[in-house]
Amino acid sequence: MDKNSGKEKATMSGSKMMSKDFVFESQLGTGAFSKVMVGLHKPTNKHYAVKVVSKQTILNIQNEEERARMASVVRREAQMLRLCNHANIVKFYASMQSLQDLYFITELCDGG
Repeated sequence: MDKNSGKEKATMSGSKMMSKDFVFESQLGTGAFSKVMVGLHKPTNKHYAVKVVSKQTILNIQNEEERARMASVVRREAQMLRLCNHANIVKFYASMQSLQDLYFITELCDGG
């Protein structure tokens, strides 16, 4: 983790990706703890689907067991995305975090 910015660097094809390198253009969907945005990666000028998970929303869960369960669900999702590598599954590129959010960077599938 970068001590100065609070951002974890993620590697994609030999280059570093950071959350500050993305411009969010539109929202694709929402869930209880996250939203999925179209993100433009400025250094490469490529579009990705970026799942943004709010750390604060999870931390605000009053029930300690439920909070721990949701944190585990997010960790498992990241692990599963890393393991899935198939032509019929969206490609996972990177995960990273800022002080407020977790980010999962995946292939953007235009057209639904």
